[in-house]
Amino acid sequence: MSANESEHAMSALLKKATETATADTATSATLEFRTPRKALTAALKRLCAVGERKSGLKILGYIALRADASGVELRATDLGNSITVRVPAWSPQDSAGVPRIATTVQSRGGICLPAKALADIVGKLPGDMVTIRATSPTAAMIASDGVTVTIGGLRDADFPKTPDDSALAWSTIPAEGFADQLKRVLPSICLDQTRFHLNGVFMESNGTRLRCVATDGHRLTRCDVEPLTCPVLASGVIVNAKGAKLASKMLGKGSADLAFTATHAFIRHVGQTLACKLIDAQYPPYDQVIPKHYERLVTVDRKALIAAAERAELVCSKTRGLAFKIGHGELRLACDHPDLGSQSETLKAQGSCLDDGDTFTVGMNASYLIEALQAIGDRLVTLAFGDELSPVLIRSTDHAVSYSVAGAPFLVVVMPMRI
Repeated sequence: MSANESEHAMSALLKKATETATADTATSATLEFRTPRKALTAALKRLCAVGERKSGLKILGYIALRADASGVELRATDLGNSITVRVPAWSPQDSAGVPRIATTVQSRGGICLPAKALADIVGKLPGDMVTIRATSPTAAMIASDGVTVTIGGLRDADFPKTPDDSALAWSTIPAEGFADQLKRVLPSICLDQTRFHLNGVFMESNGTRLRCVATDGHRLTRCDVEPLTCPVLASGVIVNAKGAKLASKMLGKGSADLAFTATHAFIRHVGQTLACKLIDAQYPPYDQVIPKHYERLVTVDRKALIAAAERAELVCSKTRGLAFKIGHGELRLACDHPDLGSQSETLKAQGSCLDDGDTFTVGMNASYLIEALQAIGDRLVTLAFGDELSPVLIRSTDHAVSYSVAGAPFLVVVMPMRI
């Protein structure tokens, strides 16, 4: 390439860079909108739970704000999960001409602002309404009721691309039921990152029932919910643990929308859309862990058992666990600790195995037992025992009477510990 050609090429590149910078300024520095402060504070709190402030990628600790004629969109992501909050723009007056507090967009554009700083500032402003205006592609002014704060940011174009949810086939599910379902199974998710196929919630559906399963190898929780409609997930998908936790906190009253792609699960509720990356792995055949038939059934008051287990946990060795001693007409909980001492407690219980002359002892992790019992809302629980090395099946007594093991809406399996 000759000197003249090189100079011409360099001039063309400089011209293109100048045009790009001008376009960025035009689209990013003109952002301005006004919105109710409390609603914005609630949205920012939800978005802050997604980002990764400690990540080596600085922008993951930021929230992307973009305004256009349709309203305001706020996004946060950790590259695995992302939440998009859409706030539609409204006229200050409704169709009847009655004034109302509403979001209005003065100028279109976008900018990225630090998530925690933005949430803290907006949360402490005095007024009912807050105005955010980009003063440059990397700075913004936040104002409310005579208070003005300036804050540095990053360019909107630098924010990572988030999954597109514009052309999905949505199904409707009960939001509260789905949230409760997730909260029940979350404690059983495996925290060992080397067993990544267990680091999430397994979901499967036949179109009329949505099932969630979680296990860490020591316990397993299975919970069903009857949705209004649901996509068929014959082979199932694994939603990562953080995404499942975010969904359980995001969902409230009413209904929610659910959709899946090959790589993501999408949950939409009251203007918020959560995209959760799926774990690309084969979930183990969990049904093989769940015992199908037991003859040793013990029914006990749930709250009394929780209280006894919590007392025992105080002096319980983690390596030896809590012993269930069954027989001679009673259910006795016993535990000991080499340094703290021992404890024994007898509970009122019912079950033919208590009086049949057979005595046996089963050990369980006290924490696992307490978490399982807390997830059951009924007054009575039924524990099904095999031998001393068989997993223990825990269900509400109503479910134990009304459903087979395969059809039970909720159950927990806890693996035994050697005493």
